[in-house]
Amino acid sequence: MFFYEFKMTYRVPEGSLMSSVQGDGRELLADHIAKMNMLLGLHRLQEKQIFFISHYTKKYFCMLSVVNQMKPVTSEEIERVLVELLEEYGLTDVRVKRLSEVSCERINELYQQCISRQYLPKPGIKGDIMEILHIDYLKNKYFDIDEEILPSKKISKSEAMKLAEDIMADSSFCGEIERIYSEENDRGDFYGHPVHYRVTAGTLGAAMKIIRLLAQSLYSNNRLPSCRINHICNIKDTCYDEDDLKNVVRYAEGGAVIIESLKHESGGDMCYAEDYGDSIEYIAKLLGKYRRYTLSIIVESDRSSQVMSRLIENLQENMDFIKIEEGAGNRRTAAEYLKMLERSSDFPQHTDVEIMRALGEKTAFRASDVHNVYDTLIRTVLRDKKYAAYKDINTIVSHTVNGNTDKPYELLQEMIGLVEQKAMVEKIIAAFGIRKIREDKGLPVKKMSLHMCFSGNPGSAKTHMARVLAGILSEEGILPSGKIVECGRADLVGRFVGHTAVQVKKQFNLARGGILFIDEAYALVDGRKGSYGDEAIATIVQEMENHRDDVIVIFAGYPNRMEEFLSRNEGLRSRIAFHLNFPDYNENELTDILLLMARRRGFSLAPGAADKCRSIFRMVCRQEDFGNGRYVRNLLERAIMRQSERLWNKHKSEELGSEELSVLLESDFEELNIAAVSKPYIGFSAAV
Repeated sequence: MFFYEFKMTYRVPEGSLMSSVQGDGRELLADHIAKMNMLLGLHRLQEKQIFFISHYTKKYFCMLSVVNQMKPVTSEEIERVLVELLEEYGLTDVRVKRLSEVSCERINELYQQCISRQYLPKPGIKGDIMEILHIDYLKNKYFDIDEEILPSKKISKSEAMKLAEDIMADSSFCGEIERIYSEENDRGDFYGHPVHYRVTAGTLGAAMKIIRLLAQSLYSNNRLPSCRINHICNIKDTCYDEDDLKNVVRYAEGGAVIIESLKHESGGDMCYAEDYGDSIEYIAKLLGKYRRYTLSIIVESDRSSQVMSRLIENLQENMDFIKIEEGAGNRRTAAEYLKMLERSSDFPQHTDVEIMRALGEKTAFRASDVHNVYDTLIRTVLRDKKYAAYKDINTIVSHTVNGNTDKPYELLQEMIGLVEQKAMVEKIIAAFGIRKIREDKGLPVKKMSLHMCFSGNPGSAKTHMARVLAGILSEEGILPSGKIVECGRADLVGRFVGHTAVQVKKQFNLARGGILFIDEAYALVDGRKGSYGDEAIATIVQEMENHRDDVIVIFAGYPNRMEEFLSRNEGLRSRIAFHLNFPDYNENELTDILLLMARRRGFSLAPGAADKCRSIFRMVCRQEDFGNGRYVRNLLERAIMRQSERLWNKHKSEELGSEELSVLLESDFEELNIAAVSKPYIGFSAAV
């Protein structure tokens, strides 16, 4: 369905019906326009066109039209209909000007103005146009809706490709543009939609950039007759068997419907597929019913819930979807994209130096990363420049763990030892690279499972490896984001019946797009069959399969106890693709770790200090649970404290030089009591 706004110019001959009221009182004129609107509105040409007048001057009418067909109308077509309908009023030289497509919201807004001017009957009276149209769905209690009218300018393939490059488009998007502009397609009339779309991105802003260019490309090839897209979000679990959503999808024929998120009736962010059984079925039924003429676009983000996956599964039963992922680029392309976003805003633009500073030290960016940087810049401008009184105000800060380090691959190569782990990363990168090439060439590909088991003693870099791995997989486009959710038994096992499954699913939803790191996983095994721990393991196995495309699970713990854990559930071991052992470090490796840690903190070791530490490590390596990298970190911390105490006393009588402040002496290092550092802590990692 199309909604139009336009001006109708005319001439009023002497003696015509309109000439007799043009100069009369306002009420008489309003009465005549109301009668004209009744005629225009109730006369539905084969139930496909409705017109009404929203504003009047002596030179033109401002008019609205609702066209219920798949083909857009032209000014000439509307003129022919209006001349016939308004013949009895004696209007001549009827011309339609400035015809433009508008939103349903605009139609409703002007409709209210018509009522206030008495150009239309009040709502509820027989003949009410809104009652005829059923387009009063904007204010409903089941979902939020936002409409957008895209530019009606048609673009060429080369222009589309250039715009795709500007937004750092992925090859999946560029491949679809190639198909849209292919000479093999019939570019005549609009016949319907052969495919629909799944768009995955870290932020809604990045997703909408893709969707707008996608819709404009389809419009340019007569694959999308309407420029109107309906963005639907926050669909409640009570949204089923009701008319508002049905009317949105029905009247979006010729245009597009974007489904972005679903929200529980309680208002919480976390929701589960079982809560949405009726709603998922209803939404899938609607989109399936109107799939030929209404384009469906499903948006998945890092925060998407399990419900969205379930919805897509239902839709794929009778609809074909093309998956389009957000793209990635280097610092140069990210900087250009950021500049483009700034040019589209009404804020002062930053200099090249400020742009590069805002991007930080990262070398690779997803499109959503750039949008996040842009949002940060806008917040900074608002607080520090536009409303400078808030510049120095301390705001509430929440701390989260993010494995997406600035240069994760370089950090991996710096890590001491871990030959097997580094080789695994290279294999994963190579496998997904070849998989992507096969996919681009239309060859069959098989989904890969990347769930892992890390076994090793405390301080052997299991957690740190997981964090660095999250960053690498994000940088390579294998994971949507570089976030890592670290949890243990307390986060997974509930305190009452039915709570454990909810807890486990909550952790999986938090980790969507990244890694779920379960430390001391064997703590879930409590020796009793049928316990909450067994329920947690069973739910984890189920969720590992449900989220195999968007969550990597890493189990970690002591080597001897991990075997007991893996044997607890038959399906658990088979779902783990990589079993990696993190061996204890030897004296030379621990010395290298110490030097690396010191360098990262801006310190160096004086001659003899490294040899003394190597002797300490040689002794502690013979003891059980000595702490590995954790022992090294504590040894360094104590050495820095002793250096500080030594230099502080010296500072009382003389000036300290930069070199002196950065050197740790042999006397600063002393052997530690192993008991103080051997106890493992969930989420703790030695930066090695």
